[in-house]
Amino acid sequence: MLEIVKDRARYLIERGSTLNNPHIPFTYFDGWAEITENHAEQLRVMVREYFKG
Repeated sequence: MLEIVKDRARYLIERGSTLNNPHIPFTYFDGWAEITENHAEQLRVMVREYFKG
């Protein structure tokens, strides 16, 4: 299941999030924090930090 989600995410990044949107280049994500482990927990931490300001 995780492999399907990864493949879908890669596909969307390569073609854009919808067919009506322009292509999203990989450089768009430069400077974004990369989440490589404990995805849900890392995202929660990042969202909490964002809203704490």
